[in-house]
Amino acid sequence: IKMHPEILEKEIASLFARNDITNRFFIFGLPDERLGESMNLMLEGPIDESFLNNLLKEHLPAYHAPKRIFSIEIFIETESGKINRIETVKKINET
Repeated sequence: IKMHPEILEKEIASLFARNDITNRFFIFGLPDERLGESMNLMLEGPIDESFLNNLLKEHLPAYHAPKRIFSIEIFIETESGKINRIETVKKINET
């Protein structure tokens, strides 16, 4: 199944809004032996990971739920203030 991160991000943004979750987030891929590439969720700031996992699995189709959830204190940003996804994902290997 091919998923587009932008579509999944819209679904998650809507779910977050309905549940008063204000953390910034984005979807990113990681190599996966079985899937080729898995979709994962990167969050900025603290969150109850168990609650979030249950919320996502409850309200998203099975193949839309991120395989893993990562969180980082603060996203790395570009000079123009946009999230630098590549550099932010690199930070998970440093923790």
